Amino acid sequence: MTLTGRIAEHLVVDSEVTVQGALLDGATVRRGGVLVVQGAVDGALVVEAGGMVNIQGAIDGAIAMRGGLVLIAGVMNAIFDDVAGTFCVCVGTVINSPAFSSQGILLADNTIHALIGSDQRIDIDAGTENYRRFDFENGRFGILSRTS
Repeated sequence: MTLTGRIAEHLVVDSEVTVQGALLDGATVRRGGVLVVQGAVDGALVVEAGGMVNIQGAIDGAIAMRGGLVLIAGVMNAIFDDVAGTFCVCVGTVINSPAFSSQGILLADNTIHALIGSDQRIDIDAGTENYRRFDFENGRFGILSRTS
């Protein structure tokens, strides 16, 4: 199912759903649910075990990872309520979250480059297939293997 435009209510997902637009009150993704957002997510995002979220755009809110998979490519301004599960960020994503040691843009070498000033040039080899897994226990990014 594909939803377009501005979705005002909290979305509960237990099948495959694509949103082309904005989720204004977040979503809960249950086991077997797959949520793809091509746009923006505001509000709480809950991802239960067996659920998957792929955000291609921006998220501004709280992420509660309860065993699911979260992929983000774009802009992330989020806090984490729970960190069980797998969390991956695409190279080139702008990160603004207190969960990380620094804010900036994720580079291919797994570092976050601070964005300060307007005279910077940053070369990014990005694409939605170039994700890095974040290890909450060690506080760093690593390459996402096919078996992860």
